[in-house]
Amino acid sequence: MIQADFHTKKLEFYLHIYFVIYVFHPHNQQGQRSNETLKIEQAEFKKYLDNAGSELSKTSEFLAFYALPYIPNPMEHPSFKSLFTMEWVN
Repeated sequence: MIQADFHTKKLEFYLHIYFVIYVFHPHNQQGQRSNETLKIEQAEFKKYLDNAGSELSKTSEFLAFYALPYIPNPMEHPSFKSLFTMEWVN
C-alpha cells in the first residue's frame, strides 16, 4: 500500500507541473501568457509544494522543480526550457 501511495503522490506532482507549464506552453494557442498569469500559477504551485508536495522534496527526481515558483521566466531558464518544447508535449 505504501508503494501505491508513493506512485499516487508522484502522479499528483507531475500533474501540478503540467498545469503550471500548460498555460505558457507554445502548444497551447489559447494560453494566457501574461506575467500576472505566470505569478498566479507559480503561487498555486508554491502552495502545493509547501503543503502536500513537501514530502517529495527528498526525492532527487523532483528536487529541481521546487525552484520553479521562483523563476521569473521559466521558458528561458536552462533547467526548465525543455518543458516548453513540442517534444515535451509528445
